[in-house]
Amino acid sequence: MGAATRTGSGAGCRWGSLAVFLLVGCHDFDSLRSEGPRDAAADTAVDAEEADAKISLPCGTTGLADCIRPSFVANRELAVAGGPDLHITVGEHGTWNVDTGELKIGADTITIPATVQAQEEGAPMLSVFSVGTLEVDDGGTLTLVGTNAVAILATGDISLDGVLDASGDEGTGGPGGASSATDFLLEGLWMTSGRPGNRSSKKDISNNPVAYANGGGGGGSNGSRGGSGGPAMAAKIDVATSVTGAAPTSLIGGGAGGVGMCDQMVQVLGGGGGGGVLLGTQGTLRVGVSGVVDLGGAGGRSRASSIASNCGAAGGGGGGGGGAGGTLFADARTVVIEGGIFANGGGGGGGDTGGAMRAAAGDHGTKTLLPAEGGAKGEPVVAGGVRYVGEDGASGSADAGDGASAATATGEETAHSSLASSGGGGGGLGRIVIHSESGEAAMEDGAFSPSGGDLLLVGKAKTFTLE
Repeated sequence: MGAATRTGSGAGCRWGSLAVFLLVGCHDFDSLRSEGPRDAAADTAVDAEEADAKISLPCGTTGLADCIRPSFVANRELAVAGGPDLHITVGEHGTWNVDTGELKIGADTITIPATVQAQEEGAPMLSVFSVGTLEVDDGGTLTLVGTNAVAILATGDISLDGVLDASGDEGTGGPGGASSATDFLLEGLWMTSGRPGNRSSKKDISNNPVAYANGGGGGGSNGSRGGSGGPAMAAKIDVATSVTGAAPTSLIGGGAGGVGMCDQMVQVLGGGGGGGVLLGTQGTLRVGVSGVVDLGGAGGRSRASSIASNCGAAGGGGGGGGGAGGTLFADARTVVIEGGIFANGGGGGGGDTGGAMRAAAGDHGTKTLLPAEGGAKGEPVVAGGVRYVGEDGASGSADAGDGASAATATGEETAHSSLASSGGGGGGLGRIVIHSESGEAAMEDGAFSPSGGDLLLVGKAKTFTLE
């Protein structure tokens, strides 16, 4: 592992307000050169000092047994390699790009080198960072971004009294989570992402289309299944996500919500999936009373709130599906959870009509045991002889169970041709897996979503001896 480097406004070794401390030794190499015969008594004293020093070195550096081996990481030596001590203080917001290694806090930037490894086909790359300690104070936030999943391996403790945010953001996934914008084109890459909404037309007696129905995207899946998007009125096609599988063999985040459709075939983005994160430490992993780990999926967009919003002057649009919650693996000697770890699904976006009261995006996956709400539908409107009606987006999953499915928006048979835009399905839950040396964790006072079953697992950590 290379040394961390920094850029910014500080001069010399002064960091200013940036509370990221790089603890590195200052060595006088001249003093190590031989300057004549050595005293035997002095040699004995040095040997004793070296023996005492070895006892306090990090696990594995002297061939010690029972070092905690992190899941998914191919090179186990990275678990004991050590590195900079990272500390986010109260009021500070750090953004760590796990693809480039750049950690930005205010005007300052440091680059922490990563070992990047491939995972199984179809899974994201894994960025592995070796650090000394990681600490986020109450009132501080560390946000992880990027396309790779991330493993943070500490030789010392990991203490989270603030927020560690690896959630999805609008259509973009958290690190290692799927993004809705890419899912539509690379359907086979993210089989846990929601399927796109369908689109169908109503035709006149001459078989010419006079109005279109827009289906909502399906919710993303991970630990549990995302809900189906509401199908387009004329087709009744199921837009369910794929079936969830067994526990992953690669570190991946949540599936993205499927895109909704609108009258000009422009995508209404689903929510990005929550990230895939591994926190590994040879010491204690502690999430304090005020600490939060957020792996929530983002809410599906509506036509009115979508980045891609050119769906016609008065057209409607199906809502995007909610992103699924992400994945957290924790491999530590000791685990204490007094705060919250949440991997909830985002709500589906509402079906839009183009009226004065526009449809809303679905809510982000919550940091509670309550589900994210789906976006409200747009109000009915008549424009150009067409009546546009919408339907609400479905709620995301929290605590237990699957994301909700959206209802079908039904056009009214009136003097007007009718267009119906359905809402997006809700995103499913993520996974939380905790491994400790004893196979137990102090987590009675913590809050978790998912809260049990196969999606919240506690077990014994694997260990190794570094020769």
